[in-house]
Amino acid sequence: MTAPAVLEGWRAIAAHLAARTRLSIAPSCAQRWASRPCNPLPVRRWGGRRPRVMAEVAELEAWADRQWIGGTAP
Repeated sequence: MTAPAVLEGWRAIAAHLAARTRLSIAPSCAQRWASRPCNPLPVRRWGGRRPRVMAEVAELEAWADRQWIGGTAP
């Protein structure tokens, strides 16, 4: 079974980042990282009354590598 190429929802995004970095990451933390003005978490939003969020796994992993392997913590 392969991992999904796209994650939907803050919980799924935070869980993926937590597994990737071996840190405890809450959905609210992922939301804060997405709203940063400099190098934000790569998410896409859509919807009207009830907005939704999604992120591509490859983009999340590249972002995490830049943050933790590159030496600058979020």
